Amino acid sequence: MNKEALIDTPKKAKKTNDYMVVKRHGQLVSFEKERIFYAIQAAFQEEIGSEQNASIIKELTEYISDALLEKAEKGASLTVEGIQDFVEISLMKKGFHNVAKSYILYRNERTKKRNKDPSHIKIFRQDKQTLVRFNPIKIASSIERCLRLSNKTVERTSKELAEIVNTLTEKVVAGAVARAQEGEAIYVKDIQDAIEKALMEQKFFDAAKEFIIKRTQKEGSSPYTSGSVSATENGQKQFTFQTKEGEQKTISELALLDKFRFACRGLEDIVSVQDLLQTSTMQFYDGIKEHEIDLSNIFSARTKIEKDPAYAKVASRLLLDVLYRETIGISASDPSLKKAHAAYFTKLVPHGVRIGRLHENLLDFDLEFLAEQMDIESDDLFQYLGLQTLYDRYLIHEQERRLETPQIFWMRVAMGLAMNEEKKNERAVQFYQILSKFLFVSSTPTLFNSGTKHP
Repeated sequence: MNKEALIDTPKKAKKTNDYMVVKRHGQLVSFEKERIFYAIQAAFQEEIGSEQNASIIKELTEYISDALLEKAEKGASLTVEGIQDFVEISLMKKGFHNVAKSYILYRNERTKKRNKDPSHIKIFRQDKQTLVRFNPIKIASSIERCLRLSNKTVERTSKELAEIVNTLTEKVVAGAVARAQEGEAIYVKDIQDAIEKALMEQKFFDAAKEFIIKRTQKEGSSPYTSGSVSATENGQKQFTFQTKEGEQKTISELALLDKFRFACRGLEDIVSVQDLLQTSTMQFYDGIKEHEIDLSNIFSARTKIEKDPAYAKVASRLLLDVLYRETIGISASDPSLKKAHAAYFTKLVPHGVRIGRLHENLLDFDLEFLAEQMDIESDDLFQYLGLQTLYDRYLIHEQERRLETPQIFWMRVAMGLAMNEEKKNERAVQFYQILSKFLFVSSTPTLFNSGTKHP
């Protein structure tokens, strides 16, 4: 060991408790030299053995601590990450390269463990700006409350119910951790969607209904007031809403009925259009936004899934209507939808390349040929949960506007898979037919990246 390398240790000792360190979660704590000592000791133990190097470890600790406190004395802010960086640099500067390597590996391992720890995840609140700490306890509490309400439980939570709560909570938390590790921004809405999905997948439909109702109430929906509804000459109710651009417009009860009837096509003997209309309009309020009407319509079908699974198809079709209007600009019931869909696809690919979302090699495909091969009726194969997941996580978007429909999504993935094939157009169609009919579905990394700038 080269002890001579340590003779430049600062001579003036400083009181460590006079200085503060900013931890990763923002809390301030006193500077503790012992933490540096134990970290260096662990690194020496891993590579060399710390007993015969006790004096060197102590000298290193004094050197690093005094150097950091000198920086703090000059006004520098001490942070956990900054201190660890300085320890690494100091170990290498003093010639302890293997020890520095061990310290770096240990630090990286701790980082991985922190990333898997739900308590280190931050999520955005409803305002999409404020970050708060992810709290699994709130998830468990919400699930337990909804299960107790749906089962009309008044006594102490049973062991069986507790196990169900734990299982569902673990699933939601694991999903949030996975998304955080992928570097995705997580919003309160995402956690709420995951709770709802977990309850419904395990067939706790009553509990899911309780959760949806509580969620809607918390988000501010309330019965419409007299200022938001009027009557037309033929007696039909007419509702006033605000567009995204801030314009005041109206929609009639008849138009809403037509929307629900189209979503219920083929299911008229099973579902009730009138019940859907009534449930939806009960959530309208004075000054309701246009997108909130869509959400209310979907919500009206979601709450009835526990009554009959056919309502999951209705909810899916209502969401498809939202998606078509968001992407192509026309409704699901428009007779020109198929033609408009094909024309939109041929314009979308060049646009996606221009904005850096799609790979330039997609321009080598025969876009008009591929546009004609897409079967937009296959969108009806989706159930609500699948389509909502696709909408929330998988579709390419630009400034919060989705650019892909489900069939364009499948074709984009297929084109990415066929990019290097000799007969790329024919292969893309083959891949598309397999994917769009749910005969096989690729894993998430492929669905996210195929055909993009990072295939």
